Amino acid sequence: AEFEGSSLTLEDGVDFGANGKIITMNFYTDTPGTPVLIKMEGGSELAVEVSATAENVGWNELSFDFSSANLSFPESGVIDATGEYFSMVIFVDIGQFVSGVHLVDDIKQVN
Repeated sequence: AEFEGSSLTLEDGVDFGANGKIITMNFYTDTPGTPVLIKMEGGSELAVEVSATAENVGWNELSFDFSSANLSFPESGVIDATGEYFSMVIFVDIGQFVSGVHLVDDIKQVN
């Protein structure tokens, strides 16, 4: 499907106002150049999203900086995310039809 994603419900939430603006993850792919998008929703502010690219085959450490996040459809624009969010959706190769093995590990919010 064009918009396949995995949704995580976060019990404690991710607070971009009180904590760091960066989310990191280890991402495995067998397809170099795989785009990954994180969408944060279900919170106190409008949904926001940030993309990164796994350049190499194997494990890649990806970093998503929400200090310059895109507002999610139907909104548009770039903002400094400050809200608290309780849902994280991870999209792999969004809008493309690339097959492959993709694994996610060690998702963290950092300062």
